[in-house]
Amino acid sequence: MTTLIGALGTDALTRTPANLLGKARELAAAGLTTYAYTGSYQLPPATLTGAVNSDIVFIAEFIGVGEVAISDHRGSQPSWQELARLASEARTAGMLAGKSGIVFVHVGNGKSLLEPLRDVARHSAIPLGQFYPTHINRTAELFDDGLRFVREGGRIDFTASTTPELLDGGEIPAAEAIERARHARLDMSRVSLSSDANASLPRFDAEGHFLGLEAGRLASLFETLGECVNELNMPLEQALPYVSRNAADALRLPHKGRLRPSGDADLLVLANDRWAIDEVWAGGRCLHRHA
Repeated sequence: MTTLIGALGTDALTRTPANLLGKARELAAAGLTTYAYTGSYQLPPATLTGAVNSDIVFIAEFIGVGEVAISDHRGSQPSWQELARLASEARTAGMLAGKSGIVFVHVGNGKSLLEPLRDVARHSAIPLGQFYPTHINRTAELFDDGLRFVREGGRIDFTASTTPELLDGGEIPAAEAIERARHARLDMSRVSLSSDANASLPRFDAEGHFLGLEAGRLASLFETLGECVNELNMPLEQALPYVSRNAADALRLPHKGRLRPSGDADLLVLANDRWAIDEVWAGGRCLHRHA
């Protein structure tokens, strides 16, 4: 991993945008490229300066707002008007700052699926492409709705981190979701894969009572890429965009996601005889070399 994008997630009470920004700068000092989203699951969003637009315009690391929760009992159940105002504020700030101003969206397993985002597009001038919904492999119903969302002009993101309980509950493994989307003849340049590293993976009983949680794993992204290549026989050059170029394009980071002149020279060197990382290069510097 050479580029990290952080979000507060569920907890915007004991953790703040200032905490998030501090962690981003700590990791940047170690040689990685780091960005972050201002905001939170709930609306009104948690911010550092008092407003989403000023966070995006004046703080270099903040490239958009999120992770805003929809179709989830842990969110604030935002109306389409609230989502439209938030998206407009982030979009305009992004234009002023030369950033994406994207709205990164946590999608739960609620019955409304991605419909709240469609409501925004139906009733306002905000396009679907202003939203970047994640966890689209959470259920079969959400997966199917995600395919429709892409065909309507949006983008979607699958989550690599999982647990046996989530899979038993109907989550589609990320590599399988990629393969099924390919077979559906989707525009795969609009599909990406993220780790959800260090985010909470909660467990609930049959009545919805909270039982506990695990944390998402950074290694899940590389493991899922390996499943695509080694188990699903996907050529590496076809699998790589899901963890590199596609997200870079969605977030308007032209120096990321590909190797080219004036790019950031971020790359992983893999072992010849096994699916393992031998070297990590970030910004043209070798940060790790396997002994």
